[in-house]
Amino acid sequence: MRYADDLMIYAKSWQELCHMIELLCEELANIGLHLNTSKTKLFTTTSIDKPLFIDIAGGMVEVLTGTDFHKYLGRHLTGNLGIRSTAEFAHRVQCAWGKFHKHRPALMNKRVSIKLRLELFQSVVSPCVLFGLASLPLTSSQLRQLDSLQRRMLRSIAGWTRCDSESWSATMSRVNQRVDDAVRLFPVAPWSRQLATRQYHLAIRVAACCESWPAKAVCWHPQSNLDHNNTQHQPFRSRGRPRRKWDDFLTAFARNAFPHHATWVEAAKDKRNWLANESAFVDFFAGSES
Repeated sequence: MRYADDLMIYAKSWQELCHMIELLCEELANIGLHLNTSKTKLFTTTSIDKPLFIDIAGGMVEVLTGTDFHKYLGRHLTGNLGIRSTAEFAHRVQCAWGKFHKHRPALMNKRVSIKLRLELFQSVVSPCVLFGLASLPLTSSQLRQLDSLQRRMLRSIAGWTRCDSESWSATMSRVNQRVDDAVRLFPVAPWSRQLATRQYHLAIRVAACCESWPAKAVCWHPQSNLDHNNTQHQPFRSRGRPRRKWDDFLTAFARNAFPHHATWVEAAKDKRNWLANESAFVDFFAGSES
């Protein structure tokens, strides 16, 4: 997969991967470029007989296992699919706090109107924390954490005034009231609802081109291209609850709102009808989260 100057190469074996990278290095050399081995990482889903480094094109490339992380296109990637959602969610929370503290002097400046400070918050912090989450299989607990984090930041922006004789619950009630009054001046939707809107619009972009690899990946099923007469290579799912998928909310919503379509991809092709049900999906998403 190519994106700007970043590449991701998939292979089924070490030998195949090394051969592909060596071919890449040859093509790069033909146009005066070279591979930066210090920024190149090899991911493997197995830890059996895993080398620490591999010599490729005269440089040592580090090998990472499923428990290691690597930053790629602003996201934390891990080979372990079981912790993929947890790792990326923690990374986005960390990025949000970093962005909040970077603009803290402006966000906490009482000489600036609360409306302008909330507008700054919505412009710089919200996009940072929501980046990439629309295609991540988040749990209801993580969605609640997302809204709780947003509320905590908004309380800091609204300002704390604690009285010695006042109980903690009374202080929290008063500060939350200040936040509610502030968001009436400049509405800031909960991050979970903003995330629902992003996911709903992402569905339109995926469904717009059925021949694109995102659409094919969404519609792919492990039994679609199997020889059912061959019992040796039938797919097997481990015991327990199935892993959450990023489009579970879309699937459940489309099943009720668009019963005449087999999948949400088919329903999202009708852009006008799909957008007409946007508010219903956001409410459904928020209701499922609660």
